[in-house]
Amino acid sequence: MVAHVHNTGEPNELVARIHTRMPVILAEEHHEAWLSNQAGKEVLVPFPDAMRAWPISPRVNSTKNNDPDFYQTRPLLTNNNGR
Repeated sequence: MVAHVHNTGEPNELVARIHTRMPVILAEEHHEAWLSNQAGKEVLVPFPDAMRAWPISPRVNSTKNNDPDFYQTRPLLTNNNGR
């Protein structure tokens, strides 16, 4: 059997400016413990702020929109110019 789970949790500082929760990204050092049931919720913590984010158009919500504009580089969201 193949299965997967999507856990959501508290956002890190970057994602908190966009949403009230985010997918849990399990740190690599916890993979084995998680998969072998040696770890529990204590490893499901907000991912460190080693992430980057770009503003995107709401046009991505429709599969009808598929043009090169989606791939244009946009400014990163930072503490100075983010939401």
